[in-house]
Amino acid sequence: MNWKKAAAAAVFVLALGGSIGADAATISLPGLSGNPAEQSGAFRTDDYHLTRAYLKSPYLIAHGINENFAGYVNAAIAREKRNFLDELSREPAGITGIMTWNEGLIANYYSNLQGITSLVLIEEWKSASGSSLFVKGLNFDAGGNLIPFKRLFPRMTAGDAEERIQAYASKAGIMLLPHRKAALPTNYYVSKKGVVYAIYQPGERTLYKYGVFCVPIGTV
Repeated sequence: MNWKKAAAAAVFVLALGGSIGADAATISLPGLSGNPAEQSGAFRTDDYHLTRAYLKSPYLIAHGINENFAGYVNAAIAREKRNFLDELSREPAGITGIMTWNEGLIANYYSNLQGITSLVLIEEWKSASGSSLFVKGLNFDAGGNLIPFKRLFPRMTAGDAEERIQAYASKAGIMLLPHRKAALPTNYYVSKKGVVYAIYQPGERTLYKYGVFCVPIGTV
């Protein structure tokens, strides 16, 4: 769990109205729907080390006509699930995990007219001392390939991105931690309305108390 586990000593809530549920990762992220139909549990365990594992239906998109697209997306989801299981299996007794998915911008499954399908993975780690969160965006083009941030904004520089992050934090009243070097975001998702949010984990750009820090960085 590497640096994810380092945060497990505190209970985090997401900035911008997010929260942790008592028995599931009930989290609100900006620009995503709160409709349960658009939030799919990919894996959940009540106590992994007692082997009481409860597998929920994974987020698998319909194959429809575009089987290649669906296959690539489903393979990426399966890969994340395997990684999560591997991390859990190496943890000491008492640490459990919940993994859920949220829909961002969803392309038409048959013709992918919108061109981008954005899914947001949320992992919640729990122990007796508290819980921690990890959020990751998976963004696919019409061919099912992952889209790097630079491909969406080829003209944006690291300085441009840092300027937008600082402006947003200032407006929201959030103090940023000292940052050594400006860099383009690598973790992001695209909202239902096409707003691109850069994702920073607790303690990455802000104090832990602010939780996961999602910054609107541009539109598609």
